Amino acid sequence: MSSSEFTCPLSAASSSLSSCACTCWDRDRIKSKSSSNHGAQTASCLDLAELYADTLNSSGVAPSKKIFDNIQQLLKLLPSSLNALNEVSSSNECSASAEGQTDSKDLRKKFISTVIKWSQKVATKSREKKRGIAELHYILAKKFEAEGDFNAARVHYLLSEQPEEFGQFLIDSVSTDHNDPDELSPDVLVAHAVLQLLCLHRVKTASSLLQYFASRHPSIRAAQPPYENPLLNFLHHLIITIPKRNTAAYLTLVEKYIGSLEAHPSFKSYVDKIGQIFFGVPPPAGQGMGLLGNLFKGLLSDEKKEEEVFSDSDMDEPVRNVEMDEEGYATAEDEMNPAVPRQRQAQRAGRQVDAPARPQMQQHDDDLD
Repeated sequence: MSSSEFTCPLSAASSSLSSCACTCWDRDRIKSKSSSNHGAQTASCLDLAELYADTLNSSGVAPSKKIFDNIQQLLKLLPSSLNALNEVSSSNECSASAEGQTDSKDLRKKFISTVIKWSQKVATKSREKKRGIAELHYILAKKFEAEGDFNAARVHYLLSEQPEEFGQFLIDSVSTDHNDPDELSPDVLVAHAVLQLLCLHRVKTASSLLQYFASRHPSIRAAQPPYENPLLNFLHHLIITIPKRNTAAYLTLVEKYIGSLEAHPSFKSYVDKIGQIFFGVPPPAGQGMGLLGNLFKGLLSDEKKEEEVFSDSDMDEPVRNVEMDEEGYATAEDEMNPAVPRQRQAQRAGRQVDAPARPQMQQHDDDLD
């Protein structure tokens, strides 16, 4: 189904939120009769927005600028919580419909979850099949940022492929209250983001984020490394070590900066995961889903195993002396199966290559670009 076929139902949902008058839906159901029942109609329009998202998801319509614009517009119009809903109406009907719900509940949760699932379904890149299309996450990140929801915005920025926007968001989010015991220092704040991006295989994105943050943050203002801050230097050296695939260099680097990694209890887990992904370092005994898996739990889809969250086999073997794009970083898993890059290159050229039998112990991602 083409995106143009959604013009009618989407216009209905959008107009019902802005003026409570639809041209393609049941007019008698949501038509505005007085300002006193506007809140109840807004609740009905939330149902219409969810129906629109369900329609996208069930039909598998291809993504387009128009659809993303429509989703962005719906997010602007939908009430984020019962507090926002009650601000536009004090009618008994609206209050009754909200009975049993807490004021902090995000009423858009189902709508957002469904459009993410739709974007996973229609994505063409393997990483976006797992986590959703980057453009959609950018829209969600900007929306949550505008609402002051730092945690939600940050999660979506991680998946947005917008390192400079992400960097500016982190800079703007740093509190001016330096007496706040829960406030992270700038180096720890950006280290969280960089390490998480590396765990998501976004090497170039992580590098761009670090460079932007270090050059723009008022307490750092360093256009290029080396940095005065040892944690930032560790991040820089880690990023440039990944394409070299030198396990000894990775282990030496971690040992040298082990003191800096103690700046936050989560850093060791992230660095261990990066060692597993890019350098073939075995995981510590008893390692579970980990911090990043928990971060995305419940956001991207119902339940995913750790290898599904972190696996991303859409990266070719690195080529020396050639500038690599974001997909150019091999993983340890790729090196264990040399046929994987050959299959990708053939697939991109429109040829079919028979995959060799894979050992049972290995887990590979078949969603190749």
